[in-house]
Amino acid sequence: MTPITHWGNVLVSLVMSVVTCGFWLPVWLFQTLRKPQVETLFIDEYGNQHWEDKKISTAQRVWTVIVIFLILYWIVQLSDFINGINDHHPQHQWRH
Repeated sequence: MTPITHWGNVLVSLVMSVVTCGFWLPVWLFQTLRKPQVETLFIDEYGNQHWEDKKISTAQRVWTVIVIFLILYWIVQLSDFINGINDHHPQHQWRH
């Protein structure tokens, strides 16, 4: 399994975000928050087994911050777009 920080995974997530007009960004954020499904086995000098989960890497934390900023930018752009539609939409006028 390739890590989420691999350039191929980043490129696929970026393309998916563009193709879906930003709706892939929350999925991408969720992927960056998940711990890798990798465990390491250590055997001490007495023969005891110690399992350790892999921690979230620094690169993965950096991508989490980048995706959060992309989501914030997307929300601002989406709200500007919606406000622009509302500004150009003719107002309903009541006739008496």
